[in-house]
Amino acid sequence: MSAKNSVNSTVELDATGLPRGFLQPVEDRRTIDLNIVDDIGIIKLNRPAKLNAFDERMIRELRTVIWRANFDDSIRVLIITGVGRAVLRRPRYQRARL
Repeated sequence: MSAKNSVNSTVELDATGLPRGFLQPVEDRRTIDLNIVDDIGIIKLNRPAKLNAFDERMIRELRTVIWRANFDDSIRVLIITGVGRAVLRRPRYQRARL
């Protein structure tokens, strides 16, 4: 089973309609929290020691939550905030030495 998105690439879906491979959802969230109050989903980035900088795990968790919220009729709005003194900062990459 597959679905096409707006940029004409194919996303492989499993039997329940969730993406496979790199886009596969992360079930155990360690870097974000989701609370639903009335019809508002509040996503909290929870890596305060790293100033909530994105890493691969956080991106996968965030993508999972947003994917599910998109199909949840009880959630009308998503708010993204962070724990600690920074909502987020750009990730730091080390340059490869050649």
